[in-house]
Amino acid sequence: MFRQIAAALVLGLSAVLSGGPAPAAPVPLPRGKESDPTKVQLRVYPVEVQRFDYLGMVDSVAFSPDGKSVAGTCVGRIYLWDVKTRAVLRQWRAPSGWSFINTVAFSPDGKTLAAGASTSGTSDADNPVVLWDIATGKRLRGVGVPASDCHGFAFAPTGKTLALASGGVSYLDAATGKRLWWADIPNVWGVAFSPEGKTLAALDINHVVTLWSTATGKKLAQLGGGGRNIAMYARLAFSPDGRRLAVRNPNRSVDLWDVQTRKKVRQLAAPRGRPRYQDGEVFSNSYVAFSPDGSVLVSGENGRTGAVLAVYDALSGGELHQMGDQLDGFKCAAFSPDGSLLATGSVGGAVHLFGAQPLSEFLDKKPVPQQNQFLDRKVLPPPQQKQFPERKLR
Repeated sequence: MFRQIAAALVLGLSAVLSGGPAPAAPVPLPRGKESDPTKVQLRVYPVEVQRFDYLGMVDSVAFSPDGKSVAGTCVGRIYLWDVKTRAVLRQWRAPSGWSFINTVAFSPDGKTLAAGASTSGTSDADNPVVLWDIATGKRLRGVGVPASDCHGFAFAPTGKTLALASGGVSYLDAATGKRLWWADIPNVWGVAFSPEGKTLAALDINHVVTLWSTATGKKLAQLGGGGRNIAMYARLAFSPDGRRLAVRNPNRSVDLWDVQTRKKVRQLAAPRGRPRYQDGEVFSNSYVAFSPDGSVLVSGENGRTGAVLAVYDALSGGELHQMGDQLDGFKCAAFSPDGSLLATGSVGGAVHLFGAQPLSEFLDKKPVPQQNQFLDRKVLPPPQQKQFPERKLR
């Protein structure tokens, strides 16, 4: 009952909290309750607790499986930081011919970091996805056809295979790069594996989601369609229990599909106060992500009208709060494995970490629509121009 009341109270809240002291240590995920979001205390992410600065828009972020490090990409480089100390653990230059690094991901065992990009298409362009050994920083291998594009990729839960989105979908052996099967469909902008790894979902330019059996490459179903996907790099997400699939629509709403019945079970309304979709509008990025306990869903985009991130109660569909503003905001988001942190990559050039806070405490603070010192570009300190020794680049 409290959950429904709380969701109703904050449904219209669209302003970030005013500046103030950081909350206590992030609230960890209650053990043993991950499979049932109705039994988990609903949490929100209103206050920044850590930040990593550098020049250039951040296009992708990811947490390591142990939650101790976070990776981000921008302007031709991939960075790896220690979450607690903020130390730069490693950084890599973009491979030859890479023009836009749109995806970064850790292998499930945490030993490998991979990044994918659109390439120049020239003869000297590298593979669209490259894997590095985190311990040594050395390149392991390139994956995909050299000089082709990666619009997005994902590791399977076992880490033994990965899916690459481009002109179609490639299902590949992660250790050798060998293509296991291929689906020839028009311009795929994002892929996601179900938690058990048996199903692969892909979102294409016609806003159709196709589901495949990873074992056979057989098409299982198609969901949605009837429109056009206006986000060049669009992310979709399975819920942690694998029962729901979240897909962001061009009008900023989010559809939740029942994976088993193939029916749409809910639509989360577009963020309150956001401009309506205009004909011809194009987003460079759009994304959705579930918290590890499945109770919260975040959604956002980057386009001509800004990059605001909305936080929803995934069960009721109510909007809890928004982060960012119309002048600056976030292009990507990722939860830490225990759900205590939410990482976002900003248009202004930083990775921001926000700490989890129980919804009850969030409501008790009675937030007012004042400017937040971290998110308002009028007062945000300029990114630190750090110079890294060339010898550390791999």
